[in-house]
Amino acid sequence: MQGYLGILGHLVPLHSEHRSLGLPVTTGPQEFTHTPGQVVVTPDGSSVIVTTKAAGNSLLVFGRYGLAQLTKTPTVVDDAGNVPFAAVFDRFGRLAVAEAGSNSVATYAVEPGHRLRLLNRTATGQMATCWIVGAGGNYYLSNAGSNSLAGYHAERDSSPVGLGNKATGEGTVDAAATPDQRYIYVQTGKVGAVDAFRVASNGSLTKITTVRPRFGSTSMQQHRRPQRSRHGRHRCQLST
Repeated sequence: MQGYLGILGHLVPLHSEHRSLGLPVTTGPQEFTHTPGQVVVTPDGSSVIVTTKAAGNSLLVFGRYGLAQLTKTPTVVDDAGNVPFAAVFDRFGRLAVAEAGSNSVATYAVEPGHRLRLLNRTATGQMATCWIVGAGGNYYLSNAGSNSLAGYHAERDSSPVGLGNKATGEGTVDAAATPDQRYIYVQTGKVGAVDAFRVASNGSLTKITTVRPRFGSTSMQQHRRPQRSRHGRHRCQLST
């Protein structure tokens, strides 16, 4: 992991803030599922959290102090077999993690000492649950093997309330919300498109358009597509 400082619209690498994650180097068909997934920062800026997907089946929590310094080694939170893939913070400051191994969403409390405490794990009932995005007090998980979004409302008691599933184009992968959190955009990697949804006050989604951009030779020529593992389950993967 490499730290950067933003100065006048430019990123300047901080050479003292390079951290090894201690993960094995994997190449070939499993490279995508065995590399680090996502980096998120706690709302108060005190910790930096890395998902390790199948490479470590863990969450790595680095403490942050001073201007931009990180602790030398992380606190390792074991998530054996669940394949923590992507993460987002809910409106209560809890960490919600998309777990591709168990096709679930796990909720963690961030505690002093850069520790995480598991509060809840809820199965989505979908396949290849890999990405997650927050919008309007809710979060939505992309299910690459089911071509769907699974929606949940974040409750104060940490038990997410299901909002149902919304169909997307084939190969549902990464998603992003607009700054006002009224719309979310979802990449559908198998068909090379982006689906746009309006977020209602009750968290329901209404599809408003599908865009199929013209990509150059270096963009979606490599796109995310659900592949079957040797156990017959779909998994998230990069495909050329």
